[in-house]
Amino acid sequence: MRAALFLLSATLALPVTPSFSAETDPSIGRLNYAGFRTKRHCTIALVGKRMALTAKHCIEGPPQDRLRVVLGYARGDWKEVQQVKKIIRVDGQDIAWLCLAKPSRLKPLRVMAGTKTKAVATATGYPRSAPHLQNPQQCHLQAGTPRARFLCPMEPGMSGAPVIESTDGGRRIIGVVSGNSGSSSVIERVPAPPTC
Repeated sequence: MRAALFLLSATLALPVTPSFSAETDPSIGRLNYAGFRTKRHCTIALVGKRMALTAKHCIEGPPQDRLRVVLGYARGDWKEVQQVKKIIRVDGQDIAWLCLAKPSRLKPLRVMAGTKTKAVATATGYPRSAPHLQNPQQCHLQAGTPRARFLCPMEPGMSGAPVIESTDGGRRIIGVVSGNSGSSSVIERVPAPPTC
């Protein structure tokens, strides 16, 4: 019995090496916050070696030092975990740029700022009903700026999810999920990223 308990405690003390699922986009992850009585998450996207993008309401309230950017997260595994060094809020929009404490080793997504066009786009995030897996949802995005209507509803947890348009030039973030309004969602169009 003692030998079994020793073996179990020795196993638990070993470092956990995160793995990565081929179906998971490593540049998209969960923005996690854990407090004394609260746990919650939003979705976040890596947009530069030292910068990530999410919805501003996701970072309101929790202390900055309790936020964790968990990139490429799937079923308890991840590709990279980052701490937040600085937050840059966009006035008049539900957009926040997070400056990371150290450079990421992962390839970031590109941002296409100021787009106003209609598009078929994909929002990929972590909805409350499946918080441990990325859930891509393809939908029609109506024209409009700085806010647009995404013609499908989004669950809590999808806030901050990047809205990505795929073109011949590759995949580009054109907005983030900001909220839900019945049968559709509110998308914030992204402005030009600042410098961290």
